[in-house]
Amino acid sequence: MLLCTRTHFIKSLARLLDGEEGSGTETERKAEGAALAQRMRLYASDETGKRPGSSVWFWTASIEAREDHTEEEKGVFARLCQGSQPKPGQRVIYVDGGFDLFSSGHIEFLRQVITAEEKVGQDEGWFRTEAVQKRVGRGDDYGPAFVVAGVHDDEVINRWKGVNYPIMNIYERGLCVLQCKVCS
Repeated sequence: MLLCTRTHFIKSLARLLDGEEGSGTETERKAEGAALAQRMRLYASDETGKRPGSSVWFWTASIEAREDHTEEEKGVFARLCQGSQPKPGQRVIYVDGGFDLFSSGHIEFLRQVITAEEKVGQDEGWFRTEAVQKRVGRGDDYGPAFVVAGVHDDEVINRWKGVNYPIMNIYERGLCVLQCKVCS
C-alpha cells in the first residue's frame, strides 16, 4: 500500500476465478481460482451459511463501456452463484461504488437506501395489514426493496482516483459488500 504500486490489482475477476489469470502454474492457478470462488460463494450465503443468500454476477465489457456507459456495447453478464431474487411487488434498486476500505460509512449508505425505500413503501401502503397478510400468505414477509450493489473493478477505480487506488482489489471489496447484511 505504501509503495503506491498497482501489483495488487486484478485485471479480470472472472478470469482469476476460472484460473486463467494469476501467478503460478496452470494447476496452481486453477486451484487458487476454485478456492477464491468457493470463498465468494460462502460469503454470498444467508446468515446461517447453509443456504443461498446473495446472487453474484460479473459484467465484462471494454473499459470504454465500463466508464462511459456506451449504448453500442452492452457487455456480457455471467453468474457465479444464484441467490435470492426480487419477490412480488419489490422495487429493484441499483447502487454502485468502489467500496474501497469498506467502512461504517458504506454500511450507513446502504442502510439509508433501505430506509428511503421503506419510506416509499410506507407511502404506497406496503405495510398496511392487508398487504402484509397477503405476503405472509405466500410464505413470508419481506421488505419493499430488493437492493443490487455493483462494485466497480480495479481499472475503473484507478482511472477515477489515480495513484495506486483502489487500496483493496475487487475481490476483497466484493467480499466486504457480500458480508454486509443491512437492516433498517
